[in-house]
Amino acid sequence: MSQDDGDWVSPEVRSDRSVTLRIGAPDAREVIVYTQFTGEEHAMEKGEGGIWSIHLGPADPGIYEYYFRVDGIEMSDPRNPHVLVNYRPTWSIVEIPGDEPMFYDQRPVPHGQVHIHWYESKTLEENRRIFVYTPPGYEKCKKKYPVVYLLPGGGGFEHNWTEYCRVNLIMDNLIADEKAEPMIIVM
Repeated sequence: MSQDDGDWVSPEVRSDRSVTLRIGAPDAREVIVYTQFTGEEHAMEKGEGGIWSIHLGPADPGIYEYYFRVDGIEMSDPRNPHVLVNYRPTWSIVEIPGDEPMFYDQRPVPHGQVHIHWYESKTLEENRRIFVYTPPGYEKCKKKYPVVYLLPGGGGFEHNWTEYCRVNLIMDNLIADEKAEPMIIVM
């Protein structure tokens, strides 16, 4: 049985905030999963058709990373397109929703824009990419805005700030709730 056979899903997030993780590895001798929401590694059980699974939780609402280790090889979840590309092997991401919208959820508030720019880095002697968040109404306003610079630590990439951390949505929500001054964020 291959990864694409069957109708099983991974991750499967249930209404009680528990999570079932699965991976097809019929020839594997051992499969371990690490989940950020438990902070531990867990041995998975091999089931019918070579599908390994584990049921964990419930977990607090949030966005979490996890990875599988199949016979010593670390890998993301082949069934989950949501990944955090980083310096280490790619890890998968699972979102466990709360009862109320989270601070990073898209809400019906005015939204800023994320622009992608390329520049030539004289220090590194190469072209580099930056993402720039501008607050709602920026294009129509002539005032000066404060600027915050975010650098990815630990080998991360500039796109992680919007794709994984959702900085743009967080800022939209904070500005709408009058908890933050409109600003430009360079990532």
